[in-house]
Amino acid sequence: MGANPSTETLRWNPPVLQQRRASAAPGPCCYVFVGCQARRDRWARIHRMMAGQGAAYRIVYAGPAPAAPAHPNEIHLLGCRDTYEALPEKVVMACRYLATLPFEIFAKLDDDMVVSVAATPTRAADGDYSGTVLRTEGTRIWHQGKCTPGSPWNERRYEGAFVPWCEGGSGYLLSKRAVQIVSGIDTDGLGEVEIYEDLMVAKALRRYGIYPKPLGGAYFAPLGSDEAIALVG
Repeated sequence: MGANPSTETLRWNPPVLQQRRASAAPGPCCYVFVGCQARRDRWARIHRMMAGQGAAYRIVYAGPAPAAPAHPNEIHLLGCRDTYEALPEKVVMACRYLATLPFEIFAKLDDDMVVSVAATPTRAADGDYSGTVLRTEGTRIWHQGKCTPGSPWNERRYEGAFVPWCEGGSGYLLSKRAVQIVSGIDTDGLGEVEIYEDLMVAKALRRYGIYPKPLGGAYFAPLGSDEAIALVG
């Protein structure tokens, strides 16, 4: 299937959407670190950082099942590859898991990020979706050289639509409703048309009338950045 420059490259699985209901017992923000087994050495830092702040969190990853028992906050996603080009599918599968948890807001983060739990808002700016908002067309070749050797995406440009989105590398907040919507994306053929998970999320939410809003503050940031230094003092 070739790429389509419209937002309608995404398809929904209605039964998934119908099964994901908001929890009757809302909790605080759950911090979700999207990791991969090749960078498992980063997870010990996450465990220390989050346990030290008493925060609810998960590290989600995919690929082969681990040989040793995992930490209870390390969640292995079944039926998904653990590669760069599989990030859109991994985020959908993560949302299917997250939609079952008793939280009303989730922070989607990379595994190299610093978090200030005390500073994080208790809701997204518009109640559904907020972060560092980009409104200009991004590069169409950012993924090249980052994918698995032999992946067609190493040679292909992204030819789909750009819409305003929350930059994934800076982290963003999703409400339970937003997570439910993303969980309903049909993953069959998804990797043929989508390569940027953060843009995919924005396109999915846009279809349901949800648009990105700026966070208005620094609550999480990549390691080594000025924002991260400010967060940890």
